[in-house]
Amino acid sequence: MKTKLVLLLCLAIASALPVFADNLLTDPGFNIVGPSGSSTSLSGINHGTNSAAANWGQWNNDATLTTTALVNTPSPTGDNTVLQITTNGGDSGVYQLFAPGNQTGEVASVWVYVLSGQVGIGFVNTNGTYALSPTTDSVGQWVLLNASGAGNSGEFVIYSFGGAASFYIDNASIQAVPEPGSLLTFGSGLLGLAGLVRRKFSA
Repeated sequence: MKTKLVLLLCLAIASALPVFADNLLTDPGFNIVGPSGSSTSLSGINHGTNSAAANWGQWNNDATLTTTALVNTPSPTGDNTVLQITTNGGDSGVYQLFAPGNQTGEVASVWVYVLSGQVGIGFVNTNGTYALSPTTDSVGQWVLLNASGAGNSGEFVIYSFGGAASFYIDNASIQAVPEPGSLLTFGSGLLGLAGLVRRKFSA
């Protein structure tokens, strides 16, 4: 009976850990002031600069004005420092480059509070294309957006969708989906542990 319980526990752990725990993003909580100060502005199309949060850039894909600012407001994480983004155009906001490493994909998440407009998240592929999915236009509430990448990225974006928008963001995360070989090694280790426990109970 104890052996079966150990095996079930090992299988439960293996199924609950399909993703490595390390966050690939730097300053995911938007707590560190960037080199351009706690507020920034950017005008023009296909143009970028530093955002108000360290290690996050801001970019305009539209001929527009985009501002970022670190502000104090309650968030779901209990951290009251969030990044506010306001833009007059679509597909404009903030991004961060990350090292994808050896993986078959990525999973991303970020808390978003829409003040106006619509917001989406996505991964930029090596050919420069991206799709904003999912999106939210739920004004006045925090929404957790989750997205999956194919492993050929290295850039995460949080942009306005379809036009002007103003929104807060907090607690962004990107985690690597390990290669099948890594999962196989992990699973073999769990089975080996189960075997050791079984021998111990049988002794």
